[in-house]
Amino acid sequence: MLALAAEENRVLITEDKDFGELVFLRGLPHPSIVRLVEMTPVERAEILRTLIGHHADAMRDGAIIVVTKERIRIRRVRHNGQDDG
Repeated sequence: MLALAAEENRVLITEDKDFGELVFLRGLPHPSIVRLVEMTPVERAEILRTLIGHHADAMRDGAIIVVTKERIRIRRVRHNGQDDG
């Protein structure tokens, strides 16, 4: 799924934290990944609108984005699994 999303230049939206392991520990090529943590469907829709409106550049650039009810964390990662900060 990760490889297909990267190949098709799509954003992967998930609740699963295992995709981070594939990116950070294995250094696999990846698309942008948005992980939504413990949210209702309504909250998910609202946060996705916010992400698209305010963080579209990060979503285009292969960032790993983790969203909780308290915060949005955006990590730009090179394709070798190294964090750019």
